[in-house]
Amino acid sequence: MTETAPLNKQAFNEQFARVAKALAHPKRVEILDLLSQSERPVDALAAATGLPVTTASSQLHVLRAAHIVDTRREGNRVYYRLAGDDVAQLIAAIHAVARNHIPEVARAGREHFEPDGDEPEPMSRGELLERARRGDVVVLDVRPAVEYEAGHIEGAVSIPLDQLA
Repeated sequence: MTETAPLNKQAFNEQFARVAKALAHPKRVEILDLLSQSERPVDALAAATGLPVTTASSQLHVLRAAHIVDTRREGNRVYYRLAGDDVAQLIAAIHAVARNHIPEVARAGREHFEPDGDEPEPMSRGELLERARRGDVVVLDVRPAVEYEAGHIEGAVSIPLDQLA
């Protein structure tokens, strides 16, 4: 083993840490969650996260430097998107690890998604689609309109959460 091997390993691990550092901020995690639904320009991301445009732009710069997000230009607008399906899988894995190993995540999820104490009926995606096809259930999409327009379950009804009575 050469004397430079530990340095090479350290440099290698620093690149992995670069990705982890980019994920180590709640607003960047929120931005990635939004981008996992659809690509968006910085002003739309700023509005969705409640950040000033300059702050959202700074957060996107960190994510782009870590090669987690990519961009495309359309006229004078720059649209951000996840750099690949592997990034979406990484986000899903982080969510799963947090849900499975941090008790506060389950409590926060219940408070956010079940504020009235009603527990949703769990079902698989296939079962949901089949029940919707038969007309046994109505799929209500409460995401913001821009997310619904980017993609939704066929037949889903869009009523953004802030408009839901």
